[in-house]
Amino acid sequence: MADKDLSLKDYLTDASVFADIFNLAFRRSGFVIDPKNLREVDSVQVMATPLKKPVSRAGGGVKTVAYRERLHDVLKMIVLEEDGKRKEILLGIEGQSKRSRYMPLRIWQYEDQTMEWAMKKHVARRRGDRPLPGLISVVLYMRPGKWPGAVSLSQLQQRPKGRIVKYMNDVQMNVLTVEEISRHDIDSFYSEIGVIANAIVYADNPRKLWRILGKSKKVQHLSVQAAGVINEYTNLGLEVQEEQECVNMCNAKEFWMKEGEKIGEKKSEKKWLKKGEKKGEKKGIRIGKEQGIKIGEERAQKKMLKQRIQLGVDEVVMLMREMNSSLEEIIERLQKRFQLSRREAMKQAKKAMA
Repeated sequence: MADKDLSLKDYLTDASVFADIFNLAFRRSGFVIDPKNLREVDSVQVMATPLKKPVSRAGGGVKTVAYRERLHDVLKMIVLEEDGKRKEILLGIEGQSKRSRYMPLRIWQYEDQTMEWAMKKHVARRRGDRPLPGLISVVLYMRPGKWPGAVSLSQLQQRPKGRIVKYMNDVQMNVLTVEEISRHDIDSFYSEIGVIANAIVYADNPRKLWRILGKSKKVQHLSVQAAGVINEYTNLGLEVQEEQECVNMCNAKEFWMKEGEKIGEKKSEKKWLKKGEKKGEKKGIRIGKEQGIKIGEERAQKKMLKQRIQLGVDEVVMLMREMNSSLEEIIERLQKRFQLSRREAMKQAKKAMA
């Protein structure tokens, strides 16, 4: 697992962060979680996968099974009291920092593995016919913008037309993006998840970032874990020391304002360079047209001059032939009259006499 995923997983284990994510993801459902009501769940499960080919062990023997640990990144439980009944609901979060084409299928697998784990716990506690706990999963997308992939299993499958399609199982993936989180008031959250979301979304626009963050006191007392997540997912480079309990994000404001100015200057340079290129292109087209017109006029003048010479040659040749002049006399006359070379005069004379 990458360092950024580890820092995020560590941060998501905090009950207030966990509650904020679920409350925002399902804000339209009326389902609100109080961090105090969340229960820790030992979500580590050792999964055994048979190997295609047995592998020899260094100390002797053969390895036929690979063991791996995998459920949700973070798994917690909440207990509800409804209609006089106690209901256990498992809540899982899967952090994602890049597009995964088969994410809905992965969530299906994680939920299947989580329910298998829950079933084993259920059997071990000898709960008999009591229903298994419920399960709700959320994918937290840690990049600016919308989730770029499929959100349901049906979007990954080839499905037939007609009524038969309703008998095919589907998995709908719940996605919450930092883009969505950044649209809400930072101080409306239990945790600093709003600060983190805005830092990721506006990392390349420091002026807007500080304009948003400057309104919240949470920026002055940011937890070390939250600062670590910001550093992993952005280039803000907050100074974090091991002995610190919290980080004042405002200390980095002046530095990132300057960095923002540099970014702005580069963007402005590119913008005006493109404008200059377009202007130069238009100017080049105009100059090209003017030069083309000039060349065309010169060619037309030469053509007209050539036509006039031809008419004059025809007239001279016709008159001299009436006077019974020899070809040599006609050629000499054409050379003097139209300033032609002997070769050109001969060519024009023969052409007129043809």
